[in-house]
Amino acid sequence: MTDPARDPAFARLAAFARTYPEFEPGPPDGPRGGAGGEGDARDAALSHAIVDAGVSRWLTLRCVVRGLLDRPGQELPPEVRAALIGGAAQMLLLDRVPPYAVINHAVGWVKAGPASGASGMVNAVLRKVAGMVERSRRAEAWSGGADEVPLESGGALVLPTAVFPERPVERLAAATGHPAWAVMSWTGAFGEAGAARIAWHNLARPPVVLNVAHAVGSLEHPGLDPHDDADHRVWSGDRAGLGALLGSRGDVWVQDAGSSRAVRAMAGLAARGVLELGGGLIVDLCAGRGTKTRQLARSFPGAEVVACDPDVGRRGDLAETARGYANVRVMGMGEAERACAGRARAVLADVPCSNTGTLARRVEAKHRLGPTQEARLVEVQRGIMSAARAMLGPGGVLVYSTCSLERAEDQKQAAWAAERLGLVLACEELTMPEGVPGGPARAYRDGSYWAVLRAV
Repeated sequence: MTDPARDPAFARLAAFARTYPEFEPGPPDGPRGGAGGEGDARDAALSHAIVDAGVSRWLTLRCVVRGLLDRPGQELPPEVRAALIGGAAQMLLLDRVPPYAVINHAVGWVKAGPASGASGMVNAVLRKVAGMVERSRRAEAWSGGADEVPLESGGALVLPTAVFPERPVERLAAATGHPAWAVMSWTGAFGEAGAARIAWHNLARPPVVLNVAHAVGSLEHPGLDPHDDADHRVWSGDRAGLGALLGSRGDVWVQDAGSSRAVRAMAGLAARGVLELGGGLIVDLCAGRGTKTRQLARSFPGAEVVACDPDVGRRGDLAETARGYANVRVMGMGEAERACAGRARAVLADVPCSNTGTLARRVEAKHRLGPTQEARLVEVQRGIMSAARAMLGPGGVLVYSTCSLERAEDQKQAAWAAERLGLVLACEELTMPEGVPGGPARAYRDGSYWAVLRAV
């Protein structure tokens, strides 16, 4: 018997187990051809919740499950890992999910697949998880104990026995679902308390935040709630209402308060006469789908904004975004490098990065963190900065931007550019992520970094 909620979720988790640490975000593939309705909506919500919890807390759940195996170090087939992770996620992290339903489905799902011989082991392990949950208690706050599973609500599930490592860094990493390398990096940069704040923040459910700094119409709209940053609002309405709002006006768009800080800094420096950007050329070098391009076009209406991205698919979305702005042109990377060489007053390089400032939103990104990825990203970022430098005219500025908290991607890259590219560091800012699980949506903010470097 098929389960329209759990089957597609487990299939998605099995695919993740095969390709770990790579994961392609997107909805689970549910049943096709249904009539739709309330039941389908409930199934879709449960399926999404299982995948979200499984991917976000994969390392947490893996730690709990491994401790219950007869041979903790054994390599399990992807389908078995998916059943154990998906089953444990429902019992430990989701509310009001009957353990018997979870176990029956997981065992049946494994029996029906290529690893059918492992169904007994899945049954035994998940029954142990159910037993721990039955003897657990809820705490209003997470204190970091080895027996506590921190929850998105802000509280913790206190288990009858310790399930996480004794060493503080390893325990924090396992309990919050981060690679130990990342927690060690944050501890070195921000101290133990700072690392704990980052890891805890990443368990929060991020709200939809809108940039309203350039709104010309009224902001008195159902679903637009205050944000601690006055240039932003929190969307509390449904998806359809958000689509209707964004489709009806181009003066507000989805953008977190952390993401907007680089262009806001440019506008502030221009307003004080530190930067001269008014009627010149501004290049958005890694424009993606155009969020910062839109912000540049609104902040500098007299400037010519050239937006480019190497990905053809994103460039199509970028062209759609730019359609409403007379001062924006979309180009391919090669075309932009030729057309803008030595002419730009400013180049915004919002480079690919580790996303460690946005892991609450990019939960899949945490699994790729490590020294190999960091070294690769550093080289990519330096290549982009070198391309940006070639576009700058005399006295032009490179605005380097990431959503990373890592010094290797932030301050050290700005220092490298100053030393190697003939630039002078004018100013820089690291913005730490804000907001905690169970906290007010208005206080939420992603982390980010920007640096302004001037050509000499």
